[in-house]
Amino acid sequence: MALAEPLTFARRGVSTCARNQSLRGTTMTLSTAMPSDDLTPLKPPAAAEYLGLAVGTLNNRRSAGLGPTYVRLPNGQIRYRVADLRAWLDAGEVVEAAA
Repeated sequence: MALAEPLTFARRGVSTCARNQSLRGTTMTLSTAMPSDDLTPLKPPAAAEYLGLAVGTLNNRRSAGLGPTYVRLPNGQIRYRVADLRAWLDAGEVVEAAA
C-alpha cells in the first residue's frame, strides 16, 4: 500500500487564554502515515487522529448518529474509510459570505 505524505492540521480559533495563545499558528502532524487510497479502512483511533478528535468523541458521535459513515465488520469491529472522513469534514465546512 502506498502511503501519502503526513497530513497537517493548523489550529484555528481565537482565544484570550494564554495557554491557547502559545498554540496559535502551530501545525500538528499526524504521527501515523495515512494511506493514499480513499477506500482503505481505518481503525477508530486512526480515524479520530485524522479528524483531530479524541477516540471517545468519535465513538459518542457515532452512537448519536452525528459522526462520519462507518463500516461494521462481521466480527463487530468498526472501520472508517478515508473518503467518508473527508466527506464528513467537507459537509461541516462553513463558508461565510464577504461583507
